[in-house]
Amino acid sequence: MYADLLAGALMFIYTLSHSIGELVVGFIQYMVGKPLPVELNDAVGTLAVLTVLLGIAGVARRFAWVIVIVGWVFIIVRIVLLVI
Repeated sequence: MYADLLAGALMFIYTLSHSIGELVVGFIQYMVGKPLPVELNDAVGTLAVLTVLLGIAGVARRFAWVIVIVGWVFIIVRIVLLVI
């Protein structure tokens, strides 16, 4: 059951990567005016997907820090209000 789920997820990621790679390589070919090897599709697509995932992880990390900082500010304000 888990093996099928993992296989399906990996196939989805590969299909997405391959499609994005075709788009990016097609755009580069259009800009350069020369054909590029088809083997670049998978590599470019995989790097594009990894770049997006890293960007999402970076945003989530910043968001987590904002929550932590706001939490500390609330705790400090509560302590100050209790002391006053």
